[in-house]
Amino acid sequence: MGQYTEKINKIAEDFKIIEEYETCTSLLAQNGCLVITYKHGGYRITAGDKGGEYNGYELGPNEIKTIPATEDYYIKLKKQYGEKEGRTFSEQLGVWKKQLNNFIERKFK
Repeated sequence: MGQYTEKINKIAEDFKIIEEYETCTSLLAQNGCLVITYKHGGYRITAGDKGGEYNGYELGPNEIKTIPATEDYYIKLKKQYGEKEGRTFSEQLGVWKKQLNNFIERKFK
């Protein structure tokens, strides 16, 4: 039984590390774009209503560009536990929670 506890604790620790890497390190707004930089080295550029330009990327109105992570250990963990491109672990958990809530609502109606 202890071997399973160790595996579960290791997975929980890995998820904690993933969550830490996905924290925002800075916010920047310039040239019609909002840039969110993450601890894993990647960032997300969101253009405003008129589009914008940041770091050589031209974005159309309301376009979102996700620059992938650069931290090797984070990339390894994301591949190990399944990666949804462009979505943080917190966003994935939110989607799963919403799906579960919808399922529960349908069952009890």
